[in-house]
Amino acid sequence: MNRHLQRDSLDRLARAAVPDGHLVRVWPLEGGFSAQVTVMEVSGPDGTSHKLVVRQYGNVDRKAVPQKLRDEYKLLEFLTTQNLPVPAPVYLDDHGGYLAEPSMVIEFMDGDPNFAPDNLGGYLMQMADHLSLIHKLDCASHDLSFLPPVTDHVAQLIANRGGKVVEATASNLKDILVVLDNAWPPVQKNADVLLHGDYFPGNIICEDDRITGIIDWEAAMTGDPLADLAISRMEVLWAFGRDAMAQFTDHYVRSSKPDTTALPYWDLYMALRQANAFASWAAGHPNERHMRDGHRYIVDQALKQIE
Repeated sequence: MNRHLQRDSLDRLARAAVPDGHLVRVWPLEGGFSAQVTVMEVSGPDGTSHKLVVRQYGNVDRKAVPQKLRDEYKLLEFLTTQNLPVPAPVYLDDHGGYLAEPSMVIEFMDGDPNFAPDNLGGYLMQMADHLSLIHKLDCASHDLSFLPPVTDHVAQLIANRGGKVVEATASNLKDILVVLDNAWPPVQKNADVLLHGDYFPGNIICEDDRITGIIDWEAAMTGDPLADLAISRMEVLWAFGRDAMAQFTDHYVRSSKPDTTALPYWDLYMALRQANAFASWAAGHPNERHMRDGHRYIVDQALKQIE
């Protein structure tokens, strides 16, 4: 799509999202791995300015994109009724009628991810509290059957031996798979909850060290809350170190009170999932050595607890 047509297409999408509005300006939003994200400033018929985000999925099966967009849009509709700080859905174009690919329009959230908070302890407490809020949603009273169970995702990951991972990218891959092959799934002692699926500082919006938004819900699933906890633990370790991971974990456990017996198995799941990173986006990353050390630490600790 040439640049002129892109602008024209976005203008038509903007008018669909804000009836009788017009596109003022547009710019790309950097930092996404799984989606192409564009910001539109749209002027409404009464002159009100609307800042909106256009999301298009990137690295997924193209045939699956329309349904994934519908699922994320539907989930955001639910979450906005639950007083969670999430972007409100505005318009769904799941058939790609305006742009070259299917897309959805959501509200823009002011702020930025914060990988260097002034008050790390306070940030980690907020992060744990918000994850606890997600897991405490009354999912039993709402139909979330359109979301996949995390157990299916794990089973596929194990069957694929970690996806793109080769032995050279994760020296402890065999150790992880030996345990998961023989002991998965672990006994689940927690009720199923809504899982964000990728809860880490890059998907958390902050203003002045205060968490104001939780974004990128395309990986949402349902299942044991330990799955989300394991995802966040490794990401916090990579971003802030071992002490921060322990602090985050302790606060979440005090707040949510999950049974953590199976946490070492979920840590190994996350290790298997993230081992793929060393064969893709983390290869050559400035912090690759630190990330490998953290990955190895998580695996070693999990294996010791399982023995």
